Amino acid sequence: KGVDILVACPGRLEDLIEQGALSLANVDRVVLDEADRMADMGFMPAVRRLLDQTDPDRQTVLFSATLDSDVARLTRDYQRDPVNHEVGEETPDITTASHVFWNTTQADRREITAEAVGAAWPTIIFCRTRHGSDRLARQLSREGLKTAAIHGGRSQAQRTRALADFSKGRVHALVATDVAARGIHVDGVTSVIHFDPPEDYKAYVHRSGRTARAGETGVVISLVQPNQVRDMKRIQRQIGLDEPCTDPDAAVLRHLSPVPARNVRDVGTERNGSDTEDNRDGRSSGGAGRDKSQNHRSDNGAAGRSHNGSGGNRSGNKNRNRRRGAASTNGSGGSNQKPGSRNGAAGNNRNGSKNGSSSAKGSGGNSGKPSNRRTGSGRGSGGNDGKPGNKKGSGGDKRGRHPADTSNGGNRKARRAHLQRTSR
Repeated sequence: KGVDILVACPGRLEDLIEQGALSLANVDRVVLDEADRMADMGFMPAVRRLLDQTDPDRQTVLFSATLDSDVARLTRDYQRDPVNHEVGEETPDITTASHVFWNTTQADRREITAEAVGAAWPTIIFCRTRHGSDRLARQLSREGLKTAAIHGGRSQAQRTRALADFSKGRVHALVATDVAARGIHVDGVTSVIHFDPPEDYKAYVHRSGRTARAGETGVVISLVQPNQVRDMKRIQRQIGLDEPCTDPDAAVLRHLSPVPARNVRDVGTERNGSDTEDNRDGRSSGGAGRDKSQNHRSDNGAAGRSHNGSGGNRSGNKNRNRRRGAASTNGSGGSNQKPGSRNGAAGNNRNGSKNGSSSAKGSGGNSGKPSNRRTGSGRGSGGNDGKPGNKKGSGGDKRGRHPADTSNGGNRKARRAHLQRTSR
């Protein structure tokens, strides 16, 4: 039946044509997006072969950050009387930024990058690969910096969230690849770091253009390894720069930074503020819960109070937080009982634990102690001591009830008869 719109990359499209899965003979509208990037990545011969298979009377729309070299030839050969629409600057103006080139080694790059971010942030750091971006973001996080990675391997929601955190000052550094960086338009970027060297001068210009925007200034830092000095000098000549490669010096960045130096901990305060608002109960989720509104994890109110258990409050949390000792769902009774565990029973637990892993001792206690998490038992006052149940709740019937656990405190005869039966 065919389709109305087909979206594909050049290599995959050629593969499908060779398999006979589709034909471009009736295609009368073609859109080439990121034409300059396809040219840089060597796809232009494939693009030409694909265009040759379409309708000669087609309409060709081309989007490109630049219109030079291969893109200009493509326009000349495959478009007739094209109309140019320019949005923004064709080439970012990087002359208002300060450019520094630091000598470094492969082993020292991460530490130097962390110092540079601490001296002038917010920062965009450029890496060549997705894996390298993720790895550097993790490493800088271990250095105490707030980072976010953005590249083609991230979902749209992840990229949107990373950009939002960066633009609002919640992270110190955004670690990005070249392709993802083309969609980054954030004002107020203090510095750009070329962690990996750019492929060519055009990549250097587009990377560096993320700072010093809207009439502001910024700092561009290039980390140059010994085997990259010659290539970096060539890039400098092509863009009209003549800067020496010097030793790393964070004090120079503080001097060149358009904004006063700030403590890297400042960003943590703002971000943790929002986190605290969303997780107000984080430090008291297992507490007494004096204010029901402080613990949103509780179903009905305070965290330390069970459904039928400790504290005599029936409207509390049904033990979502096991570690904080919230009372058992089946716990019952006394007004001064302490909370039991999820699998234990506290005080006067007439039905045993939720899964029968523990039975109560005695009954009617007003100060029952918390049971062990799995096999312990509560001890109530005002009755005889019953023996703890085993994993299946023996010590009582299969429901975990002890025969001596009666409402009047139990009797020795019933307990003795039970012991005789179980010993057989």
